[in-house]
Amino acid sequence: MSPEGRSAGFIHAFVMDFAGPTERDAYLSHPDYVAAATKLVRAADGEDGILVVDFAIP
Repeated sequence: MSPEGRSAGFIHAFVMDFAGPTERDAYLSHPDYVAAATKLVRAADGEDGILVVDFAIP
């Protein structure tokens, strides 16, 4: 929860850390991830219940 009131109703988060874009892309196409993501989207009542933020840390 954001102490600034900016959480937009989201109360949970997953944080993933990858060595680089190649590793991230391999994860995103892995069948286990695809299956889990499908279940998560369904549980969130669709993609509007999911917020994804990707950023690189130099």
